Amino acid sequence: MLYGGDYYLEINKGKRTVRRYPDSLLASIRQYRNRQDSITRAKNVFYRLSRAEKVVVVKSSRKLYVQRDGKNIFTFPVNLGRNPIGHKQREGDGRTPEGRYTLDLKMWTSQYYKNFRISYPDSNDLRTAKRNGYKPGGDIMIHSTSARRSKLKDWTNGCVAISNAHLDTLFNYVAIGTEIEIIK
Repeated sequence: MLYGGDYYLEINKGKRTVRRYPDSLLASIRQYRNRQDSITRAKNVFYRLSRAEKVVVVKSSRKLYVQRDGKNIFTFPVNLGRNPIGHKQREGDGRTPEGRYTLDLKMWTSQYYKNFRISYPDSNDLRTAKRNGYKPGGDIMIHSTSARRSKLKDWTNGCVAISNAHLDTLFNYVAIGTEIEIIK
């Protein structure tokens, strides 16, 4: 059965029939819907008010800051690319890019539990790579780390790695489209 309003769609042996809920059930159904809607509305307001406005990664201190109203609301330790000094130049250089990008995709299933995709390369990165005759690389993420790699330092191919628990927090407070700034 599929539900909508005071009516539902009944599918029986391929035959579709729209039926109205019995009056004896309608009051209970409406009360449940109203309660559910107010809970959903309250959650939406909470998450809208608590959403991060910006994520900042400071490579030199190996920290990720989640910011709202210019203040840090969370700080997480990070691991970077295996060659973290300087801006990412080309595919395979092991560097984490520097600059302003966007967190443009959330993925719940990946090689590393969950991840956010960083919008690298941007048009400037593409132009520089083309001018110098190489591929800029891509698929730069904020992803979690495995238990095997949790004690290692700077092991990624250019991504930003944080713990699973910290990534869960990031997923709760950071929306797709949030700006990320990666600095030296």
